[in-house]
Amino acid sequence: DALNRYVDLLLGKLDEKGLFRANEMFADIRVGSHVEQSEDVSVITHAWLIKRLQQAIDIAIWSDIEDADIGRWTDARERMIAAFHDHLVVSGDIPYAADVLYADENRLEGKSQAAQLSAIEAGLFEKDHASELLSLFFPAPAGQAPETITPWNNPTYLYRSIKALSDHRMGERAMAHLKWRQSPYLPGSPDNLTPENL
Repeated sequence: DALNRYVDLLLGKLDEKGLFRANEMFADIRVGSHVEQSEDVSVITHAWLIKRLQQAIDIAIWSDIEDADIGRWTDARERMIAAFHDHLVVSGDIPYAADVLYADENRLEGKSQAAQLSAIEAGLFEKDHASELLSLFFPAPAGQAPETITPWNNPTYLYRSIKALSDHRMGERAMAHLKWRQSPYLPGSPDNLTPENL
């Protein structure tokens, strides 16, 4: 029952294009641009929920939940994937996921590491394309965000970064990224500005 209610709540926020429109999310994700109105679309949340919907489908199948409408859920997920590619990706030499679609102007804004990781984790980009995005948004040697790109700031994105880089044969960069991001907190690190007695 909880799973059915969760999916119904999710699908109730989809528009006719398959875009998840809501600004009522409780989250701490710092990106270049944020949703402002209930009609805006958070690209990060949209990608998260595509993955969550697949997990709900898997749970329903594995658990043999009789009243789960797996066909409707699968159709909705496919619509969300199509909407992602049709409306939430900025085109160019290397198309990338934006942070937000502002409904009032139908305008995409924001360029962040978090948006790419969310889309890659949800399987929304082909492997070669995902590798290109990681090279652009997490350049060698340590995956530090270029000046025009907002870095991730949520601890769960450390895991996502390391996993995505490792999955795309960038294991050395993943380790360098881990060391670089954590060095300000490690005792004895020259990047740790905390007085030694604290």
